[in-house]
Amino acid sequence: GKASLQSLLRDGTPNIVTREVNAKKMLEAQLKITCEHLITRQSDTMVGDLAYALQDLHTSSGQNGKGGEGKLNIQEDRLKEVADVLERMRSDGESGSAKNKKTAETPRTKLTGTKKLKTGVKEGLLILAENLRLYLANKTMEKMLFEPVKANVKKVLQHARDIIGSVEHERARELMSVLLQLESETLTIT
Repeated sequence: GKASLQSLLRDGTPNIVTREVNAKKMLEAQLKITCEHLITRQSDTMVGDLAYALQDLHTSSGQNGKGGEGKLNIQEDRLKEVADVLERMRSDGESGSAKNKKTAETPRTKLTGTKKLKTGVKEGLLILAENLRLYLANKTMEKMLFEPVKANVKKVLQHARDIIGSVEHERARELMSVLLQLESETLTIT
């Protein structure tokens, strides 16, 4: 009896502690994966269509040999696709037709089945911030999840500015103005 009790205490306790440590590590790993998935999914929902349109624009465009300026020779339909995506991303919803544009299916959503942004990017970030506040009620965790999404949005908008800035087309200035507006809106959201 005494030897079995000593054996149980000696061998049983480390197994329980080891199982608890392993369970905690597994839980932390799952939490990390879930957080990364949330960040990726939210970023893709907000700016995935723009990233896709920019990639399509960039790959379908050849270099223009005029003057060695390195400006992209843009096809009109690709530039229109970027303009349409930017219009859906705008937060102001100025026109009555903006609602119809925001729910239109894009070439990317047809291919990937990815959820598209139904509000402007500013509203999307505000909704995300509010949902994180409601569900987490932990400022540190909210910031850990919100800031990477915001950074990804800014990064895609800056990339868009770089590509649109190299475009020789009359609509490029208009698109740059929309991009700058979207960038300034995302900077103000905390």
